[in-house]
Amino acid sequence: MAQIRLSQLLGSGRHGMVFSGAQRIGDGERAVAVKIPRSPKGLDHEREALMLLQHRNIVSLLEAPLSNGALVLEHCDLGTLAHHLAEHALTLGELRWMFDAILPALEHIHTTGWIHGDISPGNIGLRTLEGPVLLDFATARPADGSPIDEGTAEFAGPLRHADPRLDIRCLAATAVAALGASERWDHRTKLVQDELSAIIHRCDAGQTAEVDDLAAVARNLLPKQPTGTAPRRLSGGEPDISTTTRAFGPRPAPESVGSSEQSTNTRQLLLIVVLALIGAALSWELAVDDTPQTSNTSGSTESVPLLLERTAQQTLEQASATWDGDTGVITIATPSDSVIHLAVGERGDLAAIGDWSCDGTETLGVYRPTTGNWFTFDSWEHDSTAVPTALDRGNRLSVASDQHGCATPVVR
Repeated sequence: MAQIRLSQLLGSGRHGMVFSGAQRIGDGERAVAVKIPRSPKGLDHEREALMLLQHRNIVSLLEAPLSNGALVLEHCDLGTLAHHLAEHALTLGELRWMFDAILPALEHIHTTGWIHGDISPGNIGLRTLEGPVLLDFATARPADGSPIDEGTAEFAGPLRHADPRLDIRCLAATAVAALGASERWDHRTKLVQDELSAIIHRCDAGQTAEVDDLAAVARNLLPKQPTGTAPRRLSGGEPDISTTTRAFGPRPAPESVGSSEQSTNTRQLLLIVVLALIGAALSWELAVDDTPQTSNTSGSTESVPLLLERTAQQTLEQASATWDGDTGVITIATPSDSVIHLAVGERGDLAAIGDWSCDGTETLGVYRPTTGNWFTFDSWEHDSTAVPTALDRGNRLSVASDQHGCATPVVR
């Protein structure tokens, strides 16, 4: 057995205490976590579960048992999700990063015929390179419906038996908790919370709920993080903006709708825009500015009398769209309740919707504060092109419209 030097206490629970440590391997060392049992054979069950349920997103058992019954586990360099949530809620992109790792592990456990039994923020480990992992398999057991007297009540709710729905319920509740205070949620975050709450209610009511239900939430509502890297706040480094989710395209986002639905969704989106224009005409007071304004979309000095100015956020809301400034992905909800994701920008960009070309159709415009460039897209198709022009520098974007509905970006 290789020599281990213990250091910091990472956590303490019913079955044992977990310490960080360093294990000598040959001429070097590797970081490990050591779980020391409270009774001589107190971790035998967890050791057997980890040996059976091996998966890339389940904490690895490196060596066991030691002479005192301890388990030597892989070390999660970013701590646990609970540690992270003590300082920051997860963004939607970070929640997708977690789901992309934990859901395959959960599917593997359930396919094996077992359940984890106690999924919570404290039992999800975070790693910079390999992504999140499930921790603490002391409560893992066959999914045989037997009673369970352990677990975290806050996330398990009324479920107290060995059923896969217990894991689904716990993970859904963990995700809701990870989103932080509800008063800070935007429209898209509220949609995610609604879907997760519906899954929780189905589990509590004894109705059907599967891992695929959580996967559908991730696939349809959550922007995908670049592969191979942790989100920026979790890793402490800068995000990789060279992947398709960060590149300025336009190109389909990772989970955009299938090609057979694209033309239908485009027509539906155009209908949304028409209805939004009608609603704007009926509900907004037009503020007439006697002083002609100057359009700056192309460096022209052409004077245009502007009748209405909306914030960028207002233009998005009128089109049932949400812009994720962390990923450069716009999400559009259609009347048929389907969702379109388009990856069109990079971190820090600002987006608005308007009739930039004065052809009666509102399309997307994206402003990049770091360069002052304004990108106008010619349609909502995935292969549309963006025409760049130079604007003044600023951090606030709004849209001014003239009597013909022609839109002009305004940067302050």
